[in-house]
Amino acid sequence: RKGAHVVTFGALAFAAYIIFRRIGVAFILTVALAIVDEYHQSLTGGRTPTIHDVMLDSFGAVIVLSIIWLVKKTRKSITTSHK
Repeated sequence: RKGAHVVTFGALAFAAYIIFRRIGVAFILTVALAIVDEYHQSLTGGRTPTIHDVMLDSFGAVIVLSIIWLVKKTRKSITTSHK
C-alpha cells in the first residue's frame, strides 16, 4: 500500500514535468498535491492524514524527477561530445 504512494506521485511528478518542462515546478506541484491529499483525508471519515505519507509521495517525485534529470544530463553530454 505504501508503494502505491511512491508510484502514484512519481507518475504525477512525471505528468507535471511533461506539462511544465521544469523539474522544480513539477516537484513543488507534486508535494503541494500530496499535502492537499492528506488534508482531504483529514476530512474523510476513517482516514488518517500523516506526514509519513507526504514524505513517501515526495520520495516518489524525487525518484522520477531525478531519473529525468539524469537522462537530460546524459543526453546533453552525448550531444556535446559528438560535435
